[in-house]
Amino acid sequence: RIPVGQGVCGTAVATGVDQNVGDVRAVEHYIACNVFTRSELVVLIRRGALILGQIDVDSDVPDPFSPAEVAEVKKVADALAVLLWLTRSRSPSCWPNMPETTATRAVRGVTLFERRVGLGPPVVVLHGGPGAHHDYLLPGFDRIATGRTLVYYDQRGGGRSPVPRDVPVGWREQVEDLEVLRTLWGLERLTLAGYS
Repeated sequence: RIPVGQGVCGTAVATGVDQNVGDVRAVEHYIACNVFTRSELVVLIRRGALILGQIDVDSDVPDPFSPAEVAEVKKVADALAVLLWLTRSRSPSCWPNMPETTATRAVRGVTLFERRVGLGPPVVVLHGGPGAHHDYLLPGFDRIATGRTLVYYDQRGGGRSPVPRDVPVGWREQVEDLEVLRTLWGLERLTLAGYS
C-alpha cells in the first residue's frame, strides 16, 4: 500500500485532485512501480467528497496523456464510481457514516451556509422560515441521504446565514437566492424537498 501523501497516487488522495505527471523524474521521492515509467496519470474514483479508489496509468514516454485521453479515463472513473456505490449502497453496514461537507456561498450580497450529506444525485432541502435554519430537520432528514446527496442551506437571515436588519428576507429574495445557488452548483434543474 502506498501511504497517503506519498508518490503520485498518495498525493492524489491527500489533495483530492487527479494527477497528470508528464515526467516522474521531476517528482521528489517518486515511488516507481516500474523502472521504465516516465509519466503517470492518476484519476480518482469518487462519489462527491468520498474517494472510493483510483485509476493509475503509467507510460514509458514523457507527456503522453492528452486532455482528450484524460477525459476518457475520467469517464471510466465516473462509471466505476457508480458501480462501486451501487454495490456498496445495498449493504448499509459498508457506509456507517455518510460523507458530510460544509461551505459558505456568496449570493447576492449575503453569505449562505451550506451543508451536504450523502452520495448521489443532489436533492436541495428547504427549511421553513423566515428566520429558521436547517438544523431542526436533523437528524431525521439525513436518514434519506442513502443514494442521494442532500444539499441543505440556511436561507438568508436564518441559522448560520445571518444578515443585517435592513436586508430583505422575504420569499422573493429566497427564490432569487435559490436560482443563484442553482447556477453556482451547475444544476440545470433542481430536485427539492422541504418542510415547514
